[in-house]
Amino acid sequence: MMQNSIFQFIAWLPEGAVWVIPLTLVFLLSGWISSIVIAVKSKWLALFAVFPITNPIAVIGMMYKHTTASMVPIGFYALALTVWVTGGNRSRTIEFERLRSYEQMLKDQGEPIRAADYNVEPGEPEKNVWNHPFLKTLAEAGQNNSAGELARERMDREYSPLQLPNPRIKIKYEEVSKDRRPMLLPIQSLHELAIGIQLDGSTAPNNIKLPSTPFEAAKSLEAFFHKTQPALHQLQEAVSRPNDAYPFEWDEGFNLLLPHLAKLRAFTKVAHLHSVMSSVLGNQDASFQKAKLILKLSETGDSDILISRLVQFAQLSISLETLVAAQNYHAWTDAQWLEIRDLLDSYKLIHLMPDSLRAERALGRSSIEPLLTQNWSGALQKISQLGSPQQPPFEGMLKGFMDRVMSRFSQAFLAKQWRMCLEAYTFMIDDLEKAVDASENQPWKNIHISWEDQDLKAKGLFASMMLPALGNAQSKAVLTQSKLELAKTAINLERFYLKHEQYPDTLEALVPAFAPALPMDPLTGLAYIYKKSGIDGFEIYSAGLNGKDEGGRNMTKIKSSEPTPPDDLLWVIGDESKNIPPYTLH
Repeated sequence: MMQNSIFQFIAWLPEGAVWVIPLTLVFLLSGWISSIVIAVKSKWLALFAVFPITNPIAVIGMMYKHTTASMVPIGFYALALTVWVTGGNRSRTIEFERLRSYEQMLKDQGEPIRAADYNVEPGEPEKNVWNHPFLKTLAEAGQNNSAGELARERMDREYSPLQLPNPRIKIKYEEVSKDRRPMLLPIQSLHELAIGIQLDGSTAPNNIKLPSTPFEAAKSLEAFFHKTQPALHQLQEAVSRPNDAYPFEWDEGFNLLLPHLAKLRAFTKVAHLHSVMSSVLGNQDASFQKAKLILKLSETGDSDILISRLVQFAQLSISLETLVAAQNYHAWTDAQWLEIRDLLDSYKLIHLMPDSLRAERALGRSSIEPLLTQNWSGALQKISQLGSPQQPPFEGMLKGFMDRVMSRFSQAFLAKQWRMCLEAYTFMIDDLEKAVDASENQPWKNIHISWEDQDLKAKGLFASMMLPALGNAQSKAVLTQSKLELAKTAINLERFYLKHEQYPDTLEALVPAFAPALPMDPLTGLAYIYKKSGIDGFEIYSAGLNGKDEGGRNMTKIKSSEPTPPDDLLWVIGDESKNIPPYTLH
């Protein structure tokens, strides 16, 4: 392991370092040893010469007492300095030229590599989502200036009508099988909100009648959601504008401020629960309009930035919970379900991932570029802050000396690390592009990409620090898109129900009136597993990334008896996902 680490470090070194460093050390060692040999003649000089940190004092003393002999260590030290400075300048020149050549190659291929490549003109203010009065504060909050700081301070206050309470009491549901829960349980979320608002921080609910049915929970929330209605109306008005140009400051790199993402997700949760409540109470139009708002929110303020995509995936998962509630209560008409299905058809999440890595590359460049011209200590401190802030290892005169002798080599080193990181981005983007192509004709479980940490570490310091976390993003895209595909089949089942007043016995019954062909699980390339349960219920599931039919079970933790956790994607309609299980408060 240590041998591999040594070879890996050597591969990280800039051009010429493999001979400059040892040769410099040889000259330094020769100067040190020769100075000790000469200093032996004078005891006080020998004491100073033995210790490297005081050796220069001994050499200066030798110049007075042993002038001719002192030229030997001085010559070795001069050679060491010459080799180091010359080698550092040469390494810096070569590595910067290689970096420029690689970036020019990417540019010639039409690849976006700079922050400026992502700047978008906002267009007419009255048509831009983020110039709407309701969202203007959220747009200003993303700016790294005094106005942005003030906007961030007032953000929570201005959007408080869409802030869900955070109850202190925890609810524990009695479930028959925890590892086989329905994929989505919106009714439980509605119930938990109702209890949280009703108790309002109380820890002694003995005299309070808590809701025991979805209808009771929904009814108790009418007053709360009535207060959110004006804010939701303004939000709907804002996101309905045709242009969406959030004022990203791309040149901030990884320090980019994105306060809108957390708020948009919070707005999504409020709209979701409002829709679920409306479905339970039979308010068809309100339920449907809030569901459309949720899907619109998942497209608002998004960008190719990876964190933005991950938030979008989370919003889409919430939107599917909304559909489960609407389907459980048969809340919408056939035309409304068709409109939702058409909206779901527009999402191609797997196709977005290559551009997400391209955006991350541009952010990385904005973050790394200032390091390439900084002195050694400044670069070292900023690199440490990518993990956790640390004080510079040297201060004062020693810091100044280290900056003088180390900066050229450190700049050459960092230029090579960034070029190697760019090469890693290139092969990762290429892998994702191939996965996009393969997704058109292969089961999606076969397009799952996993980049080994060790392979990324071989691509340098920045690659080992920044890229391992990107490996899970493609899996999230595949799984979220798989859920959307499952939802579209569930919608076709609901349309069958609306016409025949019961769900079909088999999926074949959907063809051709509700589906052009038998619905297939894109993860496995096989038909979905479908089971009808009475007239008013069914379960349908995908066999997941592992391709195994595990009865709809899905676990996040691995049991010792199972080599891999069951990962079926389950959609349940009927009593199992409609009723509130028995529960206790803690």
